[in-house]
Amino acid sequence: MGSDDTLTPEEETLVKAYDSCLYGFINWNNPAENGKRKLILKAVNHYNNLIQSNGQTIPSKVNCILGHLYLLLEEHAKALQAYQKYYKIEENNWKDVPFLYGLGLVYLYFNVYPWACRALQQVLYADPEFCRAKEVHLRLGLIHKRNAEFESALKHFRLALNDSGPRSPSPGRQLPPALHRTRPELWPDVVLSGKVLLGTGQGA
Repeated sequence: MGSDDTLTPEEETLVKAYDSCLYGFINWNNPAENGKRKLILKAVNHYNNLIQSNGQTIPSKVNCILGHLYLLLEEHAKALQAYQKYYKIEENNWKDVPFLYGLGLVYLYFNVYPWACRALQQVLYADPEFCRAKEVHLRLGLIHKRNAEFESALKHFRLALNDSGPRSPSPGRQLPPALHRTRPELWPDVVLSGKVLLGTGQGA
């Protein structure tokens, strides 16, 4: 890669704000987001160059940043690979809430429900006031519903309903479209009636 892939200090500051919390909140079909996508692609090249040039000497956080960027680009396999590298070398990963959230989203995408549930629950343990708590509760509710753990599913859906935080305006590939066509107060009834199935990578 050439020097055109090197981030300026200003760009690097911008990129560090692009973490898993933006997942589902960026509409890549909107031309207004083209500049953001271009910067993220540039950053991916920049950080991959750092890894290739410096190997084991790079900060562990670089892998986490790459995981976030790949997640936002919906390159889930690459996001998982980067997150797993960060997990292995950063002993305090359990304190990194955006990392845990991103890891949970990727596990959910690949239908690895037990690990997704564990990562998402750790998000809430580490930061009960997490800015995407509503999204976490929605996904935990769907996982528990899939496992026929209906009381736990209801608990998480009610917590999601009571959370004043924003809900992803885009269904993406993880929340079933039926939830986005239904008034929030009816989510528990819709889910527990069996009208919503949990499917992620298969595009439910």
